[in-house]
Amino acid sequence: MRKKLRSRRGFSLTETLICVVLLALMTAAGTTVASSVLSTRNDMMEVADAQVLASTVLEAVSNEIRYGRDVTLDADNKLTLTSSTFGENTVFAVAASGGHVTVESNATESMDDSYKKLLSDSAYTMGLQVKDLSFKLEGTNSVTITVKIEGRGDHAWEKSLTVTPMNGLTKKTS
Repeated sequence: MRKKLRSRRGFSLTETLICVVLLALMTAAGTTVASSVLSTRNDMMEVADAQVLASTVLEAVSNEIRYGRDVTLDADNKLTLTSSTFGENTVFAVAASGGHVTVESNATESMDDSYKKLLSDSAYTMGLQVKDLSFKLEGTNSVTITVKIEGRGDHAWEKSLTVTPMNGLTKKTS
């Protein structure tokens, strides 16, 4: 029996190569699965962040409209109001660079751009940008706010909210 144990010499070259090939295949499969999982996770995080951003923008704008005075929607669907936060002639827009929602009013005219942002920079995570913020008359006394969010690549989301100003709404036809 001792002689049998001493005659054993280890693995052959063929056995070693088979083990290396199997290990390489398992590593490649694991890397592919991990890459797919991370990609899916990033996509899901982007969707969640876009939904949060859209909801936050809609909530902030709707509160200003709901509690504002002299809410006016002109023929081009440009909304102006007197806001308790931003003052008279408040208008919401999307900045051409950066995709942030900005506020223009009599009170913000002399301020620098950082004070004209409706939300802080931290609200725009994962490279998300607001591409459009629009207003549309619903019935005779409500406004539908629509926000379009754009993310990485071709991803885009749209969300709407209808709000009725507590102090009434004026529709200008000219």
